[in-house]
Formats: sequence, structure tokens, C-alpha cells
Amino acid sequence: MTNSYTFYSFRFVWRYGLTVALVAASIFGLMRMAPGLMGSAIIQGALVGAATGAMIAPFIDFAKTFYRIEGRRTTATEGWGIALFFGIAALFMNILLVTLAYGASQAAGVATALPSALAQLARSALLPLFMASVPLFFVFQWSALKGQESRASRNA
Repeated sequence: MTNSYTFYSFRFVWRYGLTVALVAASIFGLMRMAPGLMGSAIIQGALVGAATGAMIAPFIDFAKTFYRIEGRRTTATEGWGIALFFGIAALFMNILLVTLAYGASQAAGVATALPSALAQLARSALLPLFMASVPLFFVFQWSALKGQESRASRNA
């Protein structure tokens, strides 16, 4: 590998953080400006689509950068290592986002779950989510790199 994991990881964390922050800001803005819309099935579907795009966008950026620099797809070992690290980074960023959202909701006087209930939810949900995210991140990465490889072969 020409560049280290740190180079690719920094780009992933930056891009993932940016997209998650944009989706969170959109949700917060909708809740503040039009609280009645949040119950709408159309808005909830749009938010699911935005969240899915927010998850996929960092992998597309990773694949473009990796394929441009390395000129190949990742090996299986590299791919699983990158997916594991990206999963750990995403886990910590999501914990940070939940903590910031809880603090912001408390500052705004919005009723939320009690801290003990929030902690219990985090303990019961984070490990399964992390264990599911690593294979999912591997598939996202593989798919994005396969797309870059196909694009390169079409343009050649």
C-alpha cells in the first residue's frame, strides 16, 4: 500500500463526520422549524434515504482516492482491516453525536430519555450495531472499489 491506513482513515473520518453532521443538522432543523412534519411517512422515508447516502458517501470517496493512488482494489486482509478500523471510527463518532445531541436537547429544554435509559440503550445497541457495521462496511468498500475498477476499464 502506497499510503498508510492513517491517510485513508483520516479522509474517511472527515467525510463520515461531515455527512453525519449534515444529516443531524437537517433533522434538528426539521424538528425546530416544522415539528409536525417529523411524523410524516414521506419525511421519515426521506431521512432514511439521507442516512443511507450519508453512510455510503464516505466509501465512495475512499474508493476513488484508493484506486487513484494505488491503482488496484484492496486485498482481503487490507479490506477487512480497513472495514474494522472504519467501523471503530464510526462507532466513536456516533457515540459523540448521540452525546452532543443529548446535551443540545437538554440545553434547549427538549424532553429526552433519562441518562440511565440512554446508557442502557447504548450498551444494548452499540455492540450489535458495531458487529453488523464491519461486514456492511466491507461490502460498501468492496462495492465502491468494484465501481471504480469498472469505471477505469470503461475509460481505458
